[in-house]
Amino acid sequence: MGTIGIDLGGTTLSAGLVSQSGDITLRYTVDTDHSGADAIIEQICQLVRRIRGQSEQNTPTQVGIAIPGWVDSRRGRVVTCPNIPLQGVSLASEVSSALGCKVLLENDANCATLGEQKFGAAKDCQNLILLTLGTGLGGGAMVNGQLLSGVGSTEFGHILLVRGGLPCGCGRHGCREVYCSTTALLRMANEHSSQHHYRRAKELFAALAAGDAEAQAAFSEYLGYLADTIIDLITAFRPEKVLLGGGITGAGDALFLPLRAEVDKLCQGYIGGFDLPPILPAQNGNDAGILGAAALFF
Repeated sequence: MGTIGIDLGGTTLSAGLVSQSGDITLRYTVDTDHSGADAIIEQICQLVRRIRGQSEQNTPTQVGIAIPGWVDSRRGRVVTCPNIPLQGVSLASEVSSALGCKVLLENDANCATLGEQKFGAAKDCQNLILLTLGTGLGGGAMVNGQLLSGVGSTEFGHILLVRGGLPCGCGRHGCREVYCSTTALLRMANEHSSQHHYRRAKELFAALAAGDAEAQAAFSEYLGYLADTIIDLITAFRPEKVLLGGGITGAGDALFLPLRAEVDKLCQGYIGGFDLPPILPAQNGNDAGILGAAALFF
């Protein structure tokens, strides 16, 4: 059975033929067409047909689709999807009817979590937390080998962290996304800085490496919020591993060493009797959507 993973984003739409070992043997990417649902469905079908035509496997196809936003995975329906005109569309059945194959639909963060468990940094883990640090804060959870899914996703970014805090794009105030995303880190850095205007996280990490005291103050503030969030998730889920994804994780030890130290410090005398899980970078990177969508079948 040929398995194709679709990563449907606001900017690009990618499709890949994925083996059961997690190798992407064929891949195509196009700019996402925002003119309407029919156009996006046709784009997906064109990519699948192209892969079918290029594949050496003359076998039936199954297609997994990873998409941002709230998804009713059981019905294959998009509930709401910011920046992509698919709200209310029964995407799985529409694509399935057009292609004549089985199609599964899931939130992209949930797919990324599943992909890490199948192919990445959490192989064979039964209990897992993934946080994606970017413009916002996303994430997924696996409990006793089962992905937490259904309608929507595990919206960790919109759990309250600071009552009456800063406004969030969701309409509430004080959400974790406002304090733990890469966007939040840059905001804190610019609030603390008297000389620089930071646009990218790597600029801040360069300032940290140079010993900039203002950058360190901002980073310490950010680490506190992120550590609190991770500790709350450890308390709730008792995962075997906590994975972090997103471009910021490219900072490597400059991020992970002080973050682990902060979590360890805050947990002293709190999570007694339990070993803290390792906090690690996710491994699938830009392939997370394709691999996770394909993993819906594995």
